[in-house]
Amino acid sequence: MTSSCYRTKDDNETFFKEGLEKLRNESLQESSGKLIMDLMEIHDDKILVTFARQWIKQFPNQESAPRLVGKWLLKYETNDAMYMATNYVKTYPDVNALILIIRAAGKMPRVPSRLFAAIERRFEAEPNSHVWAALLGYENQSPERNKLAVRWIQKNFTNTSIDIDLSSVAAFTESPEVLEEIFIWTKHNQERAENVWMLFCHMMRGQSKAHKNILPRVVELARAWLAKNPDYDYNGRIYSDLLIVMRSEDDIQNAKEWYRSHTNSQSAAMAMNGILSSMHLRGDPPEQEFIKLAKQLLNKQSPEDRVPVLAGALLLANPEAESIKLARETWEHYRHLAWLHGDLLRLAPDADLITEANERLSTFDKGLPDVIIEMLKIDPANDVARRAAEKWLQLNGDDDQVNTVKALL
Repeated sequence: MTSSCYRTKDDNETFFKEGLEKLRNESLQESSGKLIMDLMEIHDDKILVTFARQWIKQFPNQESAPRLVGKWLLKYETNDAMYMATNYVKTYPDVNALILIIRAAGKMPRVPSRLFAAIERRFEAEPNSHVWAALLGYENQSPERNKLAVRWIQKNFTNTSIDIDLSSVAAFTESPEVLEEIFIWTKHNQERAENVWMLFCHMMRGQSKAHKNILPRVVELARAWLAKNPDYDYNGRIYSDLLIVMRSEDDIQNAKEWYRSHTNSQSAAMAMNGILSSMHLRGDPPEQEFIKLAKQLLNKQSPEDRVPVLAGALLLANPEAESIKLARETWEHYRHLAWLHGDLLRLAPDADLITEANERLSTFDKGLPDVIIEMLKIDPANDVARRAAEKWLQLNGDDDQVNTVKALL
């Protein structure tokens, strides 16, 4: 069954209509639980709660049952869903099947005390499951969740299989205590964790006060790692974030040396991105050796195989015909990247880019405000851009670019 994220809007509507008709006219089967979840992804139609309740009553022990309850809880937060979620957390034998319940709890502004108490008890019994990361470090943080996050990290102090989950928490947490535990875990496990680069990068990218306070120590640890482990295949990713965040001349020179001796690394393009981006951010004149190398690298690849951020970095560092061509080809394949669309509108606007931007803004597509800003600069009277800007401002009052958008209206 095709996921809703890969179907068109019209396909989704057809799928929903046909799926609902099937639920109404046929007896519920074991597979119906998955169908109900798929339909909930498309519409929050309350008739689906009725089918969910009936299905769980018939198939309470199926693996899809706690998953359906989690989806139900996420979409509707009804009392019976909360009751069933709590019961499944307490009793369902496979903790990994609880993932959608835990994820739903993670998205609640406040987790009801009975459900949170059940989660805590289950966590203490099985602390090594990856499901707990879904509760921690995202949009609804609280002292109780941060306390659980600290305990989760401490109980998994030597468990390197959580490196990817831990990196997600590292990116979003605003807790100094949680971030400190992640740093300690990274320092202890850096030589054994396969995806240690994710931890370095996500800690460096974070925008919270806690991230800014710990940044000097993260940078010091990352630099020591790079010096000690020059052949790690993902060093280019670490260099990319390190250079963009710190913009240090020494780091740039080290990244250049690493790139020259690791051009076949799968992360070489990211190192090049960091070199070009940091030099552009520093206001340094583009270095022709690396402009040429970036062009050679991108020209050897088809648009779908390129690293989009490298095409964007080359465009900013060297906004000439070949760079524009490479960026435009890349954007044609990655049209969802509004930041690249915005850069092209600013540096090389044409009728097709403007038409696409108007379509994106008319449907209030994700990726704003990059396109809004550039379209208002091109035509301050553009009604589509102005309406999109006003809507965006209503929804993003705390964004860093609010004043820029307001000034253009």
